[in-house]
Amino acid sequence: MQTLLYLGELSSSLMQKLSAALPEWQISFQRAGSENMPAELLAEVTALAGQVSGTFIKETLPEARQLRWIQTWSAGINHLPLTMLARQKILVTTQSGIHAASISETIVGTMIAMVRQFQTCQRKQAAGVWQQDDRSRLSTIHGKSVGILGAGHIGQETARLLKAFSMETWGLRSHQTNTEWIDHVVTPATVADLLRACDFVVNILPATSETRGFMNQERFGLMRPGSRYISVGRGQTTDTAALTQALQNGGLAAAALDVTDPEPLPAGHPLWYLPQVFLMPHQAGLFDQYDEQALEILIRNARAFAATGRPVVNLADLNRGY
Repeated sequence: MQTLLYLGELSSSLMQKLSAALPEWQISFQRAGSENMPAELLAEVTALAGQVSGTFIKETLPEARQLRWIQTWSAGINHLPLTMLARQKILVTTQSGIHAASISETIVGTMIAMVRQFQTCQRKQAAGVWQQDDRSRLSTIHGKSVGILGAGHIGQETARLLKAFSMETWGLRSHQTNTEWIDHVVTPATVADLLRACDFVVNILPATSETRGFMNQERFGLMRPGSRYISVGRGQTTDTAALTQALQNGGLAAAALDVTDPEPLPAGHPLWYLPQVFLMPHQAGLFDQYDEQALEILIRNARAFAATGRPVVNLADLNRGY
């Protein structure tokens, strides 16, 4: 019987569900962290799941000699020591896809909040002021254009929702592959076309060596004057200094950031105080049924691994970083 080690908090009902669904596995539930982890348990572990950190992997991999597969509880894997895992031929699967509804709804809600000046209304409410905004500051997203950097699960769901507002959709993909809800597909070589064309640019890129600082001073300079920027992928894909400058000099009308670089944003950073910036503490992907949906992916992959030695859902490419 193979051993699966789950790291992190999980409700008793979900622990029971997981154990009942995988009778072919011996499952151990432990708090995240390598402190006081029994050496004999690590020596038997075939699979890790849950809140698996890069630090945990680095500290325990020499002892976990039977480890063959890791099921993360997130979509990204940039926090893991990918070179080390690739060298050991350890498979990694992610939770890619389960965030599509929560993040796409966050994107749409944020876009509406920007053009309808919800933040201004909130500040006036806090000050006890009843005063309409000048109509020149109010707009709609209907019929506008949106560029989605990273048109995967989340990007395509976002485009689908925005079609209800008759928006023109652009999408950046690594290959020129058409999708149902994207009107115009661009590649990194032609992304300038997207930036020049769109009223909104939504960054959902993963963190890789190719995407680090992708939105830099040059690319912010290509965006339409008065356009708006939303970042919900990984903070490292945005050059924070370049973004701050674009907001301060008026090139961008507004920005909404669920992720930053560094993260959390340091105290005293200008982005905390710019009135046209909406900050969220990396929570766009969170929702009340997260663990339940993540568990379903773990169960499917664990059954496949037990049968064939290979998981089937969301197998990551460690060389590409996602």
